[in-house]
Amino acid sequence: MNKRTDKELERICRYCEFARTLLEENQMLCEKKGVVDAGYHCRRFCYDPLKRDPGVPRSAPSLEFVPLDAD
Repeated sequence: MNKRTDKELERICRYCEFARTLLEENQMLCEKKGVVDAGYHCRRFCYDPLKRDPGVPRSAPSLEFVPLDAD
């Protein structure tokens, strides 16, 4: 499994621990800066993994039934 480094993460308020979504999806309420755009980030950015939307799950490979009785 490949772990992401801090450089690979999107540093935007949408994924920050200090930001909360307002009624509009593109506006965030930051504990540090107040009302900001969802794409904004500041130096107090702290990544919150629970705010990230998971990707599309992979489908399981199809398996063929093989009977164990060879009679």
